[in-house]
Amino acid sequence: MNEAAAGGGGVSLEEIVVAVLSDTWPPAAELVTALADEPGLVGIHISADRRTAPIYVARFRPSIALVHEEVVEELLPETGASQPATATRILVLASSDDAPVKELIERGCAGVLPPDASLGLALAAVKAVARGEIWAPRRVLAELLRSYLSLDHGTRLTKREDEILHLVVQGKKNNEIAEELFISRETVRWHLRRVYAKLGIRGRPTKGDVSVINSRSGR
Repeated sequence: MNEAAAGGGGVSLEEIVVAVLSDTWPPAAELVTALADEPGLVGIHISADRRTAPIYVARFRPSIALVHEEVVEELLPETGASQPATATRILVLASSDDAPVKELIERGCAGVLPPDASLGLALAAVKAVARGEIWAPRRVLAELLRSYLSLDHGTRLTKREDEILHLVVQGKKNNEIAEELFISRETVRWHLRRVYAKLGIRGRPTKGDVSVINSRSGR
């Protein structure tokens, strides 16, 4: 095992440990070095393949694991599972085609990067996932949200809840939503609590190239 810890010294309980499990991805070591400059993040590089990567994830239980697509089958064996088999958030190096990306997010992965992802893109993705976001193209997350909202779960969103959810997905803050809809911030918060409870949303979408809801919906 080739393991290098960023930042030197031990890992505190407050730090988010990012394990880069690859023996072929060129920027792996550079990413670990770059993470040393990010407050609250620490990276380790483990030279691993499809067989050994799941073993290391189970052993070290990192907060985030960057793995190749073929490893996902070992970590998330059941297609359609709504949650990962591990508490580790999984960031995948995989095809950038919409269909595979959509399937990986539906299975519980926290994000998807193309195999030729640059150091800068990978660092941005890791930081987003560390914040609780999902890293994927907007069009894929939008499709997931539309698909989810079209299902009849017996917990359909009201017109106002749907309005607020879509504004949140666009990156608007509660006060901005309140102003746009001519309601109070307390009312916005009340509606959001109901939306999150209905859809199982644990995070809040943000502006940028990615948005977050959870692995079951997004925009």
